[in-house]
Amino acid sequence: LDDKGEKMSKSKGNIIDPWEAFDKVGVDAVRMHFLATAPEAPKRFGYDSLNESTVPFLILLWNTAYYISEFLSLHNLDGKEEMKLSIEDEWMVSATNKMVSEVSKSLAVHDYNNAVGTIKDYVIEDLSRNYIKLVRDRAQLPDKAVAYTFRYALERIVRVLAPIMPYVSEKIYRHFELGISPSVHLTKWPESEHRNEKLEKQMTIAKSIIAAALSCRDKVGIGVRWPLPELLVETKDKEVAEAAKNLSSLVSEQINAKKIIVGEKHPDAKTSVKAEVGKIGQAFGNKTPRIVAHIATQGQEVIASVLEQKGEYSFNIDGEKITIKPEHITVIRDLPKDLFSMQFEGGVVYLKTIMSAELEAEGIARELSRRIQELRKKAGFEKKDRIHAVVVTEKQGLISKKSISELKQRVGAEKIEFSVEKPQKKFPFSSEEKIKQHNISIFLKKI
Repeated sequence: LDDKGEKMSKSKGNIIDPWEAFDKVGVDAVRMHFLATAPEAPKRFGYDSLNESTVPFLILLWNTAYYISEFLSLHNLDGKEEMKLSIEDEWMVSATNKMVSEVSKSLAVHDYNNAVGTIKDYVIEDLSRNYIKLVRDRAQLPDKAVAYTFRYALERIVRVLAPIMPYVSEKIYRHFELGISPSVHLTKWPESEHRNEKLEKQMTIAKSIIAAALSCRDKVGIGVRWPLPELLVETKDKEVAEAAKNLSSLVSEQINAKKIIVGEKHPDAKTSVKAEVGKIGQAFGNKTPRIVAHIATQGQEVIASVLEQKGEYSFNIDGEKITIKPEHITVIRDLPKDLFSMQFEGGVVYLKTIMSAELEAEGIARELSRRIQELRKKAGFEKKDRIHAVVVTEKQGLISKKSISELKQRVGAEKIEFSVEKPQKKFPFSSEEKIKQHNISIFLKKI
């Protein structure tokens, strides 16, 4: 079928010459596109459908491989030395082996579309959107554990991709020197090892907590570069509580909150519920008044808690069991003005948003780092290039000495100066910035 779902025929003029497709998008893109569709399902083929999913995946895969190679080259690392891993590295290794296991099982029974789906989900979600984001700051430094994990993942990606995308996998394998064999097709099929299924489950929970906390930030309009004092994870689920505690440092880093607290109830949060009379009426008819009265007179926090934990709340009226669902009520949280909440599967997060002067100074340093990086990019500097930077502010002491030291590392500065006056020496690159209420000038040159 073509992109519109119509059968291809010469009379309709919608036939695509395969050689033309090979020239436009490559043989491997065509192979993966067909393999991604279940055998019994109609196969749509056209440049719109190819460019919708298959080609973007290939671009992402190559960019990810290039990013990993650039990191290894910049820090003169090869990633071959096995290291003591951080918890996010351990998760990535485990997720990689989960992917290998699932792909192996699918290929063993010729279930090619599931094999392709597993690989794509792993590369897009686990590696690109999650792990690379988790280690973004660590990757600014020569972190050997990150190097090992990157190489471990990329080596196994190209080996499981080899029978599906033989040319692309070979290109990545050779270009980035991922093994001693002359070809990826001469390497052994990877075996699943080092699985930590408990950590995988806990990371899934942690990601949902992180997503909820970031939604709180979006709601209040505070970017993630600005540190906040505290996040409380409210849950009565033991697995959620354990995951939040075990991965608290990772959650703290990703949402940029100084403290993670796990508990069953936030002391400053008051919860009530409001009956949605219309929806209750549609479901329960003439029982509606008594149901609404029950909701109004019973423990409001108990009803909200049971609904959030179990997805339903049951009680009896004249011996008949009544079960209400989340759509039958609205949960109302009465919070202090500096506290924002967001529900996730397993509980609620509460983000404290008031910033001290110290936290604001740290946020200014992070935002300044981004502005300097943008100026570096405009200047055409490479990551390996060291710079001399002068930052002109309206007053001294805008950021702390500790933040200045961290800033130097983040922006690749050999020397960084803070002043209230513009430099007398000429700097070829400069920009005028405004961070919150502060006017800031940045001057750069390559050393």
